[in-house]
Amino acid sequence: MISREELWRRYLHEEHSEETLRRWARRLSIFRFCRAYGGHANDGDELLAVFRYDSIPQLLAALRQLGIDPVVHATQPPQPVPGKAYPGEEFDRFPSLIDDTWIEQPRHCTVQGTRVFVWCWGGRVEISIHSGFQVTEQDVENAAALEPLLAGLPLERIDPPRDDEHCISPRHYPRWFTGHA
Repeated sequence: MISREELWRRYLHEEHSEETLRRWARRLSIFRFCRAYGGHANDGDELLAVFRYDSIPQLLAALRQLGIDPVVHATQPPQPVPGKAYPGEEFDRFPSLIDDTWIEQPRHCTVQGTRVFVWCWGGRVEISIHSGFQVTEQDVENAAALEPLLAGLPLERIDPPRDDEHCISPRHYPRWFTGHA
């Protein structure tokens, strides 16, 4: 019988070798490689950076520093009624708002020429980079190029961005960051 650890190791390295993930881990200081949960989660691998914000003005300043011009509504825009069914195209017309605000989620956007996905919720700003359901060497290069900008954000970084073995971080894979086996 195959152990849980062996099954995890096989899944973790299904797309990228241990050597590649170690190299990426040492190359990036803010973004972390996160392996998809898989199964019915319909998620993919990503490079993820997460920051904490304490106020809406702080959030807006950070988004603007990233070159994202937030859409702030003067009044509450129409929102779907819970429990009511909508055709897809009608539902898509509702703006997706950041929790407890009239500010639209940044979603897919470009920061310094790199396509990123930005989502704000629960006092967190999540910035992810990926190519479909995978992470490529180009994604790592793009993430490394964005890290100086992210390092200057007036927000506290949350590391690891996901606190489990799916996230390649010093907490869960300490030897991968020191160069030791």
